[in-house]
Amino acid sequence: MMLSMFLAACNSPSEVTGITASGTESTLDLLEQNVIEKPERGDVFLIQTESREQFIYAYVENGSEITVNEEDDTLKINFQEPNDGGDTILQMFELQTGDGIESLGFYINETEISVKEVIYE
Repeated sequence: MMLSMFLAACNSPSEVTGITASGTESTLDLLEQNVIEKPERGDVFLIQTESREQFIYAYVENGSEITVNEEDDTLKINFQEPNDGGDTILQMFELQTGDGIESLGFYINETEISVKEVIYE
């Protein structure tokens, strides 16, 4: 399945920069048909590649802001949507966790969400 993607970068375990609704648009053959039929707003994927790189793909409202906070051994990633009924876009960033991070928490507007994990081996 071909997906339109907005690219951004994550520079450190507790800081995300460049995550905006206006990124560089490109196309990526990301998820196989059997993984998901049609992504919906609020779907978040954690993708791990063969080389153990991790990427987050999130279908969120256009204009959403992302914050990352480190609490003890957990990295909490929150997508704050403007809730103005805007279009849904795909935001992507590479996840680089530091030592001591044992778990990840994902939230949309401070509400915890489940994440679909895809591991390529």
